[in-house]
Amino acid sequence: MNFLLLLPLLCVVAADDNSVSTAKQEELLSTMIVNQLLLSQQTEVLKELLKASTQQTQCLTCPQPYTKILDECFFLSHHKLTWAKARQHCQGMSGDLATPKHILALKSFVQEKKGNDYVFVGAGGSVGSKNGQGSRPFKWIDGRLVASSDWYPGEPNNLTHDEFCVSLRITYHPVLIDISCSEELQFACQYYHPQ
Repeated sequence: MNFLLLLPLLCVVAADDNSVSTAKQEELLSTMIVNQLLLSQQTEVLKELLKASTQQTQCLTCPQPYTKILDECFFLSHHKLTWAKARQHCQGMSGDLATPKHILALKSFVQEKKGNDYVFVGAGGSVGSKNGQGSRPFKWIDGRLVASSDWYPGEPNNLTHDEFCVSLRITYHPVLIDISCSEELQFACQYYHPQ
């Protein structure tokens, strides 16, 4: 509804009412004009937000065979490969091993797809490097450090002295463990939208 059409009507009603002073009429008119300008600005902002959200929703579609989970695209392979071969496989699908922002969403996805208990993800530690706690600094392949809150208690532990890769352990919470890169496990791939 156009509020400009209401302004003359309100002014006429106010002018006919002898109990309303001229100062009050001017104040009412001024308030209505300010409110109309604010509504106009808010309408423009809402139009821009709607346009942006529509564009963002269109950008967040996942190509086959990836599945959209929150704002990320994942694929769970049911064959088992070493970490390096799994990464090559994911890269061959225009993705990489999964580096989820929402680790529990990935865990739920793997459970829903009836994945095995161990699933490679895109994180690892450098051979021989140490952090202040005497263990390797594990990083996601996108460069982020693996959050300490995502490790199962006692992990990473380098139990077999060659555990430089990271796996989701579906029956654990938190879910991450360090594991040998030469193990053959299922793996989760992630599609990254072009920037």
